Amino acid sequence: SEQAATAAKDQASHLMNAERAHLVYRDFKVTDTRTAAQRIHTAAADGGSIEVTMGIHNFGRTPAWIVEGWSQATLTSEALKCADLKKTNSAFLNPMPILPNVIDAPGTMKLRPDQWDDIISRRRTLYVFGGIKYRDIFGQEHYSGFAMRYVHPDNEFEPVCIKTHWEYS
Repeated sequence: SEQAATAAKDQASHLMNAERAHLVYRDFKVTDTRTAAQRIHTAAADGGSIEVTMGIHNFGRTPAWIVEGWSQATLTSEALKCADLKKTNSAFLNPMPILPNVIDAPGTMKLRPDQWDDIISRRRTLYVFGGIKYRDIFGQEHYSGFAMRYVHPDNEFEPVCIKTHWEYS
């Protein structure tokens, strides 16, 4: 019957959703690897760095293949306008697998000492944003995006622009 066919189709759809990959950006952090001397004398900062890192976590039960991804950091002294967060060139062009229950680090963004000084003195605010398009084992494409604001001195990130940039499909 038509009702039984619809129920079977719905069940198959729910099963695919339960089994497929679910990628989410997480584990945002800022790491300052400079020595105390390098922090005081910023001209002598060779050998240390200030890095923004994030990971992609597959919460699903099956692998995902990254099709396209991008991320960007921006510093601003003005209020952030969500419409200003534009997609940049893709960073990942070759499909790469992300296994279930694995966190993979897609990239690191480096900050200059003068940029870090602006952040910790609260003259400017650090925002990171981006997105990733991936394919599941059923051949369907999905998207996961993010926009985060760095909160100093808590060394944490909080979501911003949720309606326009914190996307998931």
